[in-house]
Amino acid sequence: MNMTEITFSRDALLADIGNAAYVAADVEEGSTESHRLHQTFDICQEDNIERIDRLLSLAYSEARLRLLPVIAKGSGHRRRLSDVEAEKRDRRLRLCLPENGKEIRAAGIRDAVHEFLIARVVGWWLSVTLPASAGAWKERGDRLGESLEAIAAEASITRAGTTVCRRACSPF
Repeated sequence: MNMTEITFSRDALLADIGNAAYVAADVEEGSTESHRLHQTFDICQEDNIERIDRLLSLAYSEARLRLLPVIAKGSGHRRRLSDVEAEKRDRRLRLCLPENGKEIRAAGIRDAVHEFLIARVVGWWLSVTLPASAGAWKERGDRLGESLEAIAAEASITRAGTTVCRRACSPF
């Protein structure tokens, strides 16, 4: 069983988070007070970046928990935890996936985790700046989280050497 490592670039995540928040604020423009929109547009600016890094760390921890059945053993981070400074780093997942369809599963996990991180952070941010828009992002994050759990469960079953048997319904 080979390990697969997926890296999530902090810069790429921040760019996508900023773009999503910009679109959310732009859609609301004209229907809400300008200061609230200004706060939404500025999600990844210097004054807010530490908070966004903390939210990104929280979302990443949630993604790891949802993928627990396929997280490679020994891939935990052994370091002293502190809330003094947010983590400003790329995130890496080491996964233990079955050989059968490993590349497809890895690509699906990569894309789903990336979108999950964005949805969680944008949803949490919008819950403060544009509460009416936050629900859609929360729902999107929930659906992506369920998808991650399903992928991990299926990969775990396949890795264990058992397969899911699907039979067509027939009266005979």
